[in-house]
Amino acid sequence: QNKANDSFDINIIKKYMETQTAEQPIFVDYTNKKNPFIVEKYLQYQMRYIFAGAFSTKYDYSPIKVDQMTPTINNVNSIIELLLKAKNPCIIISSQALLQSQKANDIQKAVETLGIPTFLSSMARGLLGRNNKLYIKQGRTAALRQSDLILLCGVMVDFRLDYGRALNRKAKIVAVNRSYNDLKLNTDLFWKPYIKLQCDPGETLLMIAEQI
Repeated sequence: QNKANDSFDINIIKKYMETQTAEQPIFVDYTNKKNPFIVEKYLQYQMRYIFAGAFSTKYDYSPIKVDQMTPTINNVNSIIELLLKAKNPCIIISSQALLQSQKANDIQKAVETLGIPTFLSSMARGLLGRNNKLYIKQGRTAALRQSDLILLCGVMVDFRLDYGRALNRKAKIVAVNRSYNDLKLNTDLFWKPYIKLQCDPGETLLMIAEQI
């Protein structure tokens, strides 16, 4: 410990308490009498223990780099093959697809490259803009019942999709989600994914568009 730390004792806290205003009330009951030697030493030790390195250590507060989960080329090719064979495909995109917000414009172009009816939910609602011809605002339930291929990009199959009953049972469903728990939510009850990928939905859309 340096001299600065040795002199940092309970009296500093006492002086701080005395400077508090009514807007920052801190009430501490202490006496003005000097503490016994053993109590003073104990408090000094505790103060040094609690605040050790607090004023000398430098911290890095920059964002932690996260490696994005991406699908394999085989996964991407399998999805493309399904898209080419489908007669009535549709896609639902939710918030997860835009976690990398800096890639929003690229993801928009990727969706336009797919060229299939698109439903947007949660924080992905503004992805295509108000007047994009691919953006379908109404009739989602009817469309899902008639689709033979459904892409769920970051979508949870919960009450919003009637726990899977809103999906065509005969349709091939591709579920892409970062969460394994969300991927298997309510599966084998009213719906079952044909392809299940635990990876980033936005990256998946970009890779599909790149391979087409």
